[in-house]
Amino acid sequence: MAALLNDQQVAEQIGCSKSQLQSERALDRGDGGDRVPAWIEVGDSWRPRVRGTRQAEVDAWLDRHTRRAAA
Repeated sequence: MAALLNDQQVAEQIGCSKSQLQSERALDRGDGGDRVPAWIEVGDSWRPRVRGTRQAEVDAWLDRHTRRAAA
């Protein structure tokens, strides 16, 4: 499995601050929006739990949002 990106890495890729990313994520949880790329939590009782965002999710989010801006 590929390494998950942390909030700082995601924020740099989508062009916002880490605190803005976290604020937008909280709003997304409330209304199911698409303000920032989705993050996941992996792990179980045998492995430590880790939260992060897959690079593929960041790329897909950027594709959705750059097309809207360009159109």
